[in-house]
Amino acid sequence: MAKEISYSTSMYELRHLPEDASWEEIVEYCRVVEHGSKWLLGDLANQVAEHKDYGDGKIAELADAIEISDSTLRGYMAVSRAFPPDIENVPRGTAAWSVYRELAARDDRADLITRCSTVAQAHELAHPPR
Repeated sequence: MAKEISYSTSMYELRHLPEDASWEEIVEYCRVVEHGSKWLLGDLANQVAEHKDYGDGKIAELADAIEISDSTLRGYMAVSRAFPPDIENVPRGTAAWSVYRELAARDDRADLITRCSTVAQAHELAHPPR
């Protein structure tokens, strides 16, 4: 791989593909940006909701301003809160963002995220048969 990328790679770095990037690397770059944007928007919106001058009442206005639905932005916020960037032993980006979303409401999510890599696996773990 020409350059190692992760969710901690700056957006500036991700804007510029190495000239020798393979197709697989280009796809990976795009995947990181697409998934990372959900984390970033969730983190930023959570900061807005907690801000003394703005608060939760501004989230719908923020969603409208960036042209996404309020429910989508609140979904990003919920997943970002469930898996904060500093949670021990649960790095963001080890699975698809949708896997994190599927497990976000579970109390044992930190353990479960280490045991699945697909949305189907996460769904099974999050919603076991009764």
